[in-house]
Amino acid sequence: MEALQKLPPAKRWIARQHMLQVLLRDYFKVVVRTEIREVPAYDLVIAKKGFKLKQVADAGPLLQDFKWSTEGTTQLVSANGQPVSALLSVIRGDTDRTAYDKTGMTGVYDFTLKFRPKRFLMDSQPPGESVPMQESAPSLEKALEEQLGLKLQTTTGSMEFIIIDHAERPSGN
Repeated sequence: MEALQKLPPAKRWIARQHMLQVLLRDYFKVVVRTEIREVPAYDLVIAKKGFKLKQVADAGPLLQDFKWSTEGTTQLVSANGQPVSALLSVIRGDTDRTAYDKTGMTGVYDFTLKFRPKRFLMDSQPPGESVPMQESAPSLEKALEEQLGLKLQTTTGSMEFIIIDHAERPSGN
């Protein structure tokens, strides 16, 4: 274990993963494989009305920041010195789909995105009711377009899945 602690963080993580794989293989007789499947995804593109972010000079790592916060039913994402691709994690978190940056925009930007997550959009209206919801903030899709000049287009993408082919209960020893 002392040798493990001397490794740099990335190599330590790989070593721990290898140790876990050996444990699962030897103790539980786990057999796994990976499989690539096509899944629903989004392309993040520039909206018809145009890109609304202004590029900022790269101020260095001290001024780079990416924060999530929640205010009631509103999600607030603020970014300083971040590429457009930083939004991909926001999209994944709200839609459960992989997203690809197809904007072609390079550089870093400061931006704030205020939206109402899908979990709140779904929870706020009782089933069978057709009364319009009172929204404190727009959906993610609408917020991206109105606030940042970006749009989500439905597409498909490849995703790697881990398939467990075999596992056994461990013996008593």
